[in-house]
Amino acid sequence: MLSRDFAFYGGLDFLQRSLSIILVPIYTRVLSRTDYGNLDLILVVWSVLTVLVDLQFIPGFSRLYLEHRRSGDGPRFAGTAILTRIGISTLLAAIVLSLGFAGLLEFPFIPSFLGHRTAWTVVILGIPVALAYDILLAQAQMLRWKRWFFAGAFGNTLISTALCVFFTVVMNWGIVGVAIGQMTGTLAATCVLFTGLRREISFQYHRELLKEIAQYSLPLVPGRWLNHFSAYVARFFVFAGLGAAENAILAITTKLAAVVALFCLAFRTAWQPLAMSYIGDQNSEAFYVRSLRVFLAGSLFSVAALILLTRPILAILAPDSYAVAEYYVPFFLVAGIIGELDVNLQLANQIAKKTYWISVASVLAFAINVLILMTMTARFRIYAAGAGLLFGFLAKAIITYVTGQRNYKIAYDKVSLFLFFVGCASFLTLAIARSAALINDAVFYIAVAIVGLVLPLFTLGEAERVIIHNLIAARVPRRLNGGRTHNL
Repeated sequence: MLSRDFAFYGGLDFLQRSLSIILVPIYTRVLSRTDYGNLDLILVVWSVLTVLVDLQFIPGFSRLYLEHRRSGDGPRFAGTAILTRIGISTLLAAIVLSLGFAGLLEFPFIPSFLGHRTAWTVVILGIPVALAYDILLAQAQMLRWKRWFFAGAFGNTLISTALCVFFTVVMNWGIVGVAIGQMTGTLAATCVLFTGLRREISFQYHRELLKEIAQYSLPLVPGRWLNHFSAYVARFFVFAGLGAAENAILAITTKLAAVVALFCLAFRTAWQPLAMSYIGDQNSEAFYVRSLRVFLAGSLFSVAALILLTRPILAILAPDSYAVAEYYVPFFLVAGIIGELDVNLQLANQIAKKTYWISVASVLAFAINVLILMTMTARFRIYAAGAGLLFGFLAKAIITYVTGQRNYKIAYDKVSLFLFFVGCASFLTLAIARSAALINDAVFYIAVAIVGLVLPLFTLGEAERVIIHNLIAARVPRRLNGGRTHNL
């Protein structure tokens, strides 16, 4: 089941990112580096504001929705979640726009609101739409209605991409065109999802259902806020200290590194509903252990492949003025997969309903990240941003693992975890040696390829190697050993 879902969500994510990636070379060539740096930070602020009012409803919704649907309360549960998110986000949008037009949002670490008022207005008005879209997409995922999930997810990307290209290239609207294109695509996809799910939604507001979501979700909020801010806080330091043009380099670097999410997000989207359904099952631990081994091996292979492909991808994405991003990418790739590992390890605390430990770990990660940015950005520039993410996520993963094992012990394969971190350390060592001119490009690429091919094989167990062998032979078994335990 996991293999089929992984193929579906992985293929869908690949299609989405393939279309989205088209926009990057267009933006970097149609817009100046300064405009692209401003655009990136406006979208980052939109993302931050969205997370502020998200209140972690998606994890709470995903954890509780199926239970309420089985009891007959699914439509009211979904409707209550949607109405709550729309109401809170609309209030936030009104406050932000009022402050912006009053001239109270003019700060050196973000683009001027009054100087880009149209783009800011469109982006802020898109927040309630995005929050409604997220709930509907999560509902389609939990119901395993893949047709509607595809229509919503891929439709959003397709429409947004087409409109952004039209408005920026044909109409020459610049940053404003990007904002209008993205919001219109999300609005259209939201309407499509609602059409497909309308029978599963009832807008009968129920306070007790909201209270139940809140009890599960609110302890996650500080962790979610700080985890998200950790991923983007470097943009503000770089923008304020080095300018919009340098922020454009950082934006391209993080977009290249985010390609690793092609694997991670597909895995998480396929794995999460199954992981939740296994809670309380006698075979749950075997599923959790084996699925984590698959994630670790796939992550190492994906990072190695992306490091090897960074130069040709960068040549397509941006002009030569962005070429220096190649040296920063490995640090962000390794930080990213460690952050994704933490997401998987959070399962134990979620099962035990000790979710406050996720927030505690996020506080430490954010503090480490900010400390590194404050002390190292002026000297090490974008390298400091990568180091902040790396050490912050590493500390977070360690705390999550230790507390999770105490609250709900899962006998993860320690050898596989060790090899995963050996691979991460190898990539970082090679990247540092290359940046310091201790090794040439040829040695760097050969060593990365060896690590990326060899370590994943040893990270997998015998059963996972059988899966890979059967995949290669094009005869994937529907079930391994005839049991649900091995149904990857």
